[in-house]
Amino acid sequence: MDGGAHPRERTDDLRADFGLVAAKRLRRDGSWLDLVHARPRTADVAPDSAGPKLRRGSAVGLPYGAKANISGRALTVDGGWLTPDGRLLARGRFTYELTATGVRLTVARLQPRDLVEVSDFAVAPMVGVGTVRDGARTVRLSRPASSRVVGGYASGMHRALQRVVFTSAPAASRCR
Repeated sequence: MDGGAHPRERTDDLRADFGLVAAKRLRRDGSWLDLVHARPRTADVAPDSAGPKLRRGSAVGLPYGAKANISGRALTVDGGWLTPDGRLLARGRFTYELTATGVRLTVARLQPRDLVEVSDFAVAPMVGVGTVRDGARTVRLSRPASSRVVGGYASGMHRALQRVVFTSAPAASRCR
């Protein structure tokens, strides 16, 4: 987990972005499955984030963390979203919880008309309604979401990655 750089200090490189940057699951055969692919290098672009980004009206907020706490199998980060020029858009809470098959991200303190945007990077994505499969990995959203696939990314591990961007509206004040 990385707290992310303040937008005014950003390197504009998704490798230094907010959020979970690595997670693996031990398979029965003793090998490891990457649940999160290495983020691509994206220098020389406008400030960006793999999310969870917040869209509130015409404003876009990039996530940041101010305080983190580990309790049991969960990491909770209090922070929120800042506009690319560094203004506070909203306060938020992000919880990463280990599950039997991976990690669940919960985003709290949202308003009913907010939209949350989360990206996954995949080698050969098969996109469904609120899901993306990439080999043995599956990413699922618990809320209905639209998706779009953007190519042209690469990382140190994969010379061709595609970005799957999910956009979802929250249920009440929480989005999973």
